[in-house]
Amino acid sequence: MTTELLVVGGERRPAAEDNTFAVIEPGTGAPMAEVAEAGPEDARRAVDVAVRAFDEGAWPRTSATPRGRVLLRASAMVRDRLEDLAELEARNVGKPTPSSTGVVRPTRSSARPCPSRIRGST
Repeated sequence: MTTELLVVGGERRPAAEDNTFAVIEPGTGAPMAEVAEAGPEDARRAVDVAVRAFDEGAWPRTSATPRGRVLLRASAMVRDRLEDLAELEARNVGKPTPSSTGVVRPTRSSARPCPSRIRGST
């Protein structure tokens, strides 16, 4: 089983202390994934990268219309993978897949911006 790494600033990397842990599937008691275990240094690094991206990146200076388009694309990506995401959530928490679909679906909706913002009005 490969280890899922942390993603900080768009880069996959192991935890600073190189710790990992197994994610156990409650329905079977078997490991379903091995993941990097973030610690304080990883949290500091993530905050530093996020602050730098906000201060120096394009997003805060991008108008509502292009930002709305990015959010629409994110919403479409969740919609396109809804069944896969629901299956993963079901395995992660040990409940039926249809119930997990109801948990994932709002994520898709929250990434969908207000239409007036996409057109550039406020």
